[in-house]
Amino acid sequence: GDSTIQEIPEFLFGEAQNLWGSLMAVSMVFLVITSIFPIFRRQLFELWLAIHIPAAICVVVFGYLHEVTSILFIGGWWVVDLLMRYLVMANCRYPRQAKLELVTRDVVKVSFQKPSGFSYNAGQFVQIAFPEIGCLEFHPITISSAPHESEITLHIKASGGWSHRLVTLASTTKEVTAMMEGPYGSSSVDMDAERYQMVLLVCGGIGVTPCNSIAKSLIHNVETRTRSMKQIQLVWSVRDLDLVTAMGPLSNALEIELEDMSSPRRESNRPVQEQALETLPRSLKTSIYLTKSSESTPNSLPDGRKIIKGRPNLYRIMEEMRDYALANHVSHVVVFGCGPTALIDDMKSACRKTSRGALDCGGVKFDMHEEIFHF
Repeated sequence: GDSTIQEIPEFLFGEAQNLWGSLMAVSMVFLVITSIFPIFRRQLFELWLAIHIPAAICVVVFGYLHEVTSILFIGGWWVVDLLMRYLVMANCRYPRQAKLELVTRDVVKVSFQKPSGFSYNAGQFVQIAFPEIGCLEFHPITISSAPHESEITLHIKASGGWSHRLVTLASTTKEVTAMMEGPYGSSSVDMDAERYQMVLLVCGGIGVTPCNSIAKSLIHNVETRTRSMKQIQLVWSVRDLDLVTAMGPLSNALEIELEDMSSPRRESNRPVQEQALETLPRSLKTSIYLTKSSESTPNSLPDGRKIIKGRPNLYRIMEEMRDYALANHVSHVVVFGCGPTALIDDMKSACRKTSRGALDCGGVKFDMHEEIFHF
């Protein structure tokens, strides 16, 4: 038994080929451990990046020395991918100047003119880096503007070392060099499908960014008569009103009626959103829930948006939407949620309860897409 134990180090590190194989295995262990445990990526991203890149290079080098020649193909493909994304796309294809604006004490608005040839769908994200705070640190940030707008905006909340450095930079600098590649991502629900004429957007805190993009895109589609919608609801849960004030309302009208695309077109000098049908209630609604309030908390914002104190009752909201859907012959409602785990869990539970038995009794089915962020 003792001799066997003594032979293990000799087997692992005695001969050169075994040594390279052992070092490759150790490098892969570092990659796996730092990727499995979320704490590395969420709270120690700089450390994760400093380990991840060298360890990946070591896997390729030691693998080749171990005579796993096929690993060169994998390493070569990785290098080509990096060159295409970071050199061609981030440095050459898209503009590199962006404006910074500190809209709240811990949220930075990044904006730049939409590059020629850059197209994206509502709810997508880009990978962006700022050389002033780390040119190798590309972070996924959701686009908060709508695809039809000429200016692209990103709202970034301070939650880690990189984003805190960006907040500090924004307090002193108004224009910076930016490296961007993308866009990426897609919803698990086809929100462009005609059967979805009712949409519920649920968000918490900075999770409003994809919901803001989707809502503005849907409103634009209604205004340009390219989409028929019966109801859009935005439910936004926040701890304070700073970001709500900074983001502003979705539309000049707080609750607007959506034009029924199947109705005859009417000539009017008023915007489409004001040309309401008497048969439809106000169908674009923004509900802002303030989870931490006091006696001095206002009941509404200066722009007229109402403030509801407490947490949203998503089950009751979905019940009301289900009743409205049944009355208007709508069989599917799409629910898009972005926020902390607790809010998304409530949303999923409400979707299950409200959709229960929908297919059996001709009811309404709530189709859901979720995105969770962690503090």
